Amino acid sequence: MTDNELDPEAENIRENLWIFRLKRGLWPALFAHPFLSEDEYLDIETGKKPICERDMRALAEHYKIDPDSLTRPPDYAALLDAPTRRLIDYSYTALTRRQRGQFASFLNGFMMKRR
Repeated sequence: MTDNELDPEAENIRENLWIFRLKRGLWPALFAHPFLSEDEYLDIETGKKPICERDMRALAEHYKIDPDSLTRPPDYAALLDAPTRRLIDYSYTALTRRQRGQFASFLNGFMMKRR
């Protein structure tokens, strides 16, 4: 493991904090205050450095998160709203592979175009 790679548990903590923050619509500075500066938190969230036990426990206590839940593999589906999850589940159970491709192409039409 190189210096830039995090161990799997630290990676899970990083991803779970990110999901928690996004679900609540919090800016990094607001989420981390008063425990960490925005830059320190962003270094953790982007994987540049692992979060220390003290800061993780402080954030977990402040936001009433079970610290053990932060070390579990992240649930990315938690970022999707219920109708979107149902639509995705339906697309994998009721559509053929070709129909799924057409459906994905259709959904991509709604995405903002990069310049």
